[in-house]
Amino acid sequence: MPTAPHCADCWPGWTPAWPSPCAAARSGAPSRRSPCTGTRPPRCWAVCGSRPATGATPPRSAAPTWTPRWPPGAYRPPSHPPRVRRSRPLRARNSRGWQASSPSPPTGATSPWTSPGGAAARLLSEDGGTALVSVAYAADGHGDPDVEGLRTTVRDLADGRDGVTVHVTGELALIHDTYAKAEADNALMESVAYVIIFVILLVFFRALVPAILTLAVVGLSMSVSQAALYGLGQQVTLTQFTVTIMQFVMLGAGVDYSMLLSSRYRQERLAGRPPREAAVHATVHAGESMLLAAVAVALAFGATLLSPVDWIPPLGYGGLLGIPIVLAAALTLTPCLLVLLGDRFFALGRGALTDLEHEGAMGRHLLRTAHFARRRKVAIVVVFLLVTAPLALLVAGNRSTSDPVALSPVTDARKGFETLAGEWGDSAALPTTVLGPAAPGVVRDGALTDEGRAAVARFTERIAATDGVALVDSATQPFGTPWTGEQAAAGQAFLSDHVAPDGTLRFVVVLADDPYSAAAADTLDRLRGTVREADAGVGELVVGGATEVDLQYGAALRSSFWQMVALVSIGVFVMLVITLRSLFVPVRLIATIMLSNVWAIGLTVLVFHHWRGEAVIDDLPIFLTVLMMGLGMDYEIFLVTRVRDLARAGASQEEATVNAVVDTGRVINAAGLVMAGSLGTMALSSTLMLQEYGAGLGLAVLLDATVIRMLFVPATLLLLGRYNWWLPSLRRGRGHRKADAR
Repeated sequence: MPTAPHCADCWPGWTPAWPSPCAAARSGAPSRRSPCTGTRPPRCWAVCGSRPATGATPPRSAAPTWTPRWPPGAYRPPSHPPRVRRSRPLRARNSRGWQASSPSPPTGATSPWTSPGGAAARLLSEDGGTALVSVAYAADGHGDPDVEGLRTTVRDLADGRDGVTVHVTGELALIHDTYAKAEADNALMESVAYVIIFVILLVFFRALVPAILTLAVVGLSMSVSQAALYGLGQQVTLTQFTVTIMQFVMLGAGVDYSMLLSSRYRQERLAGRPPREAAVHATVHAGESMLLAAVAVALAFGATLLSPVDWIPPLGYGGLLGIPIVLAAALTLTPCLLVLLGDRFFALGRGALTDLEHEGAMGRHLLRTAHFARRRKVAIVVVFLLVTAPLALLVAGNRSTSDPVALSPVTDARKGFETLAGEWGDSAALPTTVLGPAAPGVVRDGALTDEGRAAVARFTERIAATDGVALVDSATQPFGTPWTGEQAAAGQAFLSDHVAPDGTLRFVVVLADDPYSAAAADTLDRLRGTVREADAGVGELVVGGATEVDLQYGAALRSSFWQMVALVSIGVFVMLVITLRSLFVPVRLIATIMLSNVWAIGLTVLVFHHWRGEAVIDDLPIFLTVLMMGLGMDYEIFLVTRVRDLARAGASQEEATVNAVVDTGRVINAAGLVMAGSLGTMALSSTLMLQEYGAGLGLAVLLDATVIRMLFVPATLLLLGRYNWWLPSLRRGRGHRKADAR
């Protein structure tokens, strides 16, 4: 994902080989990628030795780190530092999306055996069983760092040493492994989705041929969509998650559109129209609902392009490109097949051309449901609102997270990260940074002056005294303890990680609490106050790091959420007012979409957080809102347009509502099962993010297409009665008022 600002913005002259966002006080796109720690790319830390009694922790490198483990007491360092070989370039779809590039190889490693004694004391665990080595990449490298090449290298180095376990970890390694795991799960999820959809189509059509032809049409449109996404990926960054999610969205939407059209064709044939005329009528009437739903999808995905959060606009690009392709296939290929094959479209089945909507157990069930909604409309609305209230409170009170470790699957990088955090602490793995240009007289020729050393030492003490701060690394105490002048002169290479050649200063702050906790956020508020009060003699400093990025990302998500809800709601409202000639139907439609979202998010929080004890990703609400505001519209529109058509034909509002539920209920339920089955298969992923996306979207669609559309929507339609189609006119003369009076 392209991110801004980059490390180079915070530290001019230092150009990292990887995009890494920084939480400096500059405008830019908050990112879910790893927070910038301001580490100079050509120099990363290697740690070896025993942990000091002060509880000092190792500095954090932005590059991947490998963590070897030895049995306690069994560690024997070699007499020479390890060599990191250049790995062969690879050309593949990498973690940044569809763009093919050659991964950047590492340029070397700073090992424990080349570090001074003070550094070595920081980089071994207390029992001497775990050591940390940091690997650097070239500042002018192209492509993502070659994590797999590094992993192969270090495992080769450890090969033959009994009891040695090596992990490659760090934010970049976590991201790489998470994307690789998600991509590896695609084959399983896609296979299960096709099986579920095929079974639903067989039950819905009661015939083999329409099920196969529907999947063939969707498969063709999916191939075109994937090719279009690949082409788009050459121009914009599409992450693996964007591609995966859009694949299942397009699969479900394409099947839904074809089902709606072929179902309407069958109804037209049962009404006595010849095959060609039935195909035309089906395309006209079902096509209206499909086009309205597609416009709603375009509005929902189009609103994402305005988001400042970097992963959201690519989702919009994917939706704006992929959904029109599957819609075009449904509106062209499916009618052509119906005209060419006629009733043979429903071949190899039993009773495929009978009145399935009104006959059989499903028709009787829908009729009972519609009459129940007619008799108990007030009670149904009250019960739905009572159920929504506690779920809304549960969602509002839940503390979600963007912690890359908690949300990542079990991989080599996560195991290494947990080892690192277990030995040195969570906050040591994800520290806070304070950085910025030094004040005049503090730095000269890339080194601290005597005056600057005193100022930096005082500032370091002020930061360390802040409540909630466990440790501070700076140019005067690069390993958590003050250095003498002789030590500073001997270890100038290590001090360069805290003083840039252009005079920029960097302080690494380890918090006492989990960097993604509320306590860490409170500590950051106090730290900002300390920086504002004390940085006058040091420089113009800003606070960054994991906790700051998380707070900025959360604020950007909340801002994007309400912005997109407002934009999509206004756009859908205007579109439906114009097309349906109603004021209240669009309002109720938007409200029911939000209701299904609250239910789905609440149930997801109950399952993942309260039952399984897992973290809940903080972008789940915005994700569900974007997709459901588009995908959930077609069920409502299909039902409401049927009510409108029956009312225009002379039926009362009550009769039109009851008959519309029976006429459309079967196809709406089946389409909802298809979409829920397609999106819900993401819950089979080993990646927690996709599991929660799949569960949330699957529940939202399933609830929306069943209990909400079959009970809540008819109840509200019956409560409003003739006001469903009320639309005030801007020009109402006396003649209109007399007509209304009559």
